Amino acid sequence: MAGRRIKASFRTAKGNPNHNDNTYENERSEHVIEKEKSKENIYMSWTPDGIRRIPGGQRKLYQYEMEYCEKYFREGLDKRNKNYENKGKKDSIKTMEKYRKDNIDEAIFQIGKQAEREDGTVDDEALQKIMGEIGGILEKQNPKSEIKITSMALHKDEESVHLHIRYAMMNKDQDGQWCVNRKGCLRDLGYTTNKTYEESTKEERLALCDGKKEATKAFWEKHHNERVSWTDETRNKWYDLVEKAGYDVDRETDPKNRSKRNKSAND
Repeated sequence: MAGRRIKASFRTAKGNPNHNDNTYENERSEHVIEKEKSKENIYMSWTPDGIRRIPGGQRKLYQYEMEYCEKYFREGLDKRNKNYENKGKKDSIKTMEKYRKDNIDEAIFQIGKQAEREDGTVDDEALQKIMGEIGGILEKQNPKSEIKITSMALHKDEESVHLHIRYAMMNKDQDGQWCVNRKGCLRDLGYTTNKTYEESTKEERLALCDGKKEATKAFWEKHHNERVSWTDETRNKWYDLVEKAGYDVDRETDPKNRSKRNKSAND
């Protein structure tokens, strides 16, 4: 396998725990599922006792995700909802389900395709070792902020072998309660924009818009911010893991995909 070039990718998305667990084929019927391979899928989730492997067919990842949100976000959410109620801002009040849906993010790591796995190009043992190290890439913390994993699902029964990781970017509010605050979390963890609008050149602003016009400040900042810096760093560390396992990864960013990548980083 050493030196063999394969495709590896990383992207962020809102995702859905019901796609990721053992019932996902019913939730996402447009995916081609090789059901005989579904038994090889691996599911892991946050539990009150830490990250644990969850046998397929038992509890849904969604249920654990709701427990996670109740543990970390219930007290802060209730205080904010009470404040909104007192101010007559009932439209701002959120249920925990709405809070979960809006604030738990997902990262998808992919390596190779089924055909490469079947012909030995992608080795299962190496693949699972790589996947086992990804948590160390994503999870970060300091006293005020934390990127914390809620679940992991390794899918081996679709066209490509890939891993879904769901996580929360959270920090403590002024009352010391955990809440999801992506920008605040990343800033506390040391992430900054790689280049401000004021530091950019005309050529760079034109390039961001395919040479048709100069990017506005708002458009530039959408593509150069803390979230994009974190996404770029995570992608490069993912490539490092794949290369460490002996694979040759093309790190060049396709200009046609650059705007899509930055968009997904900000979703």
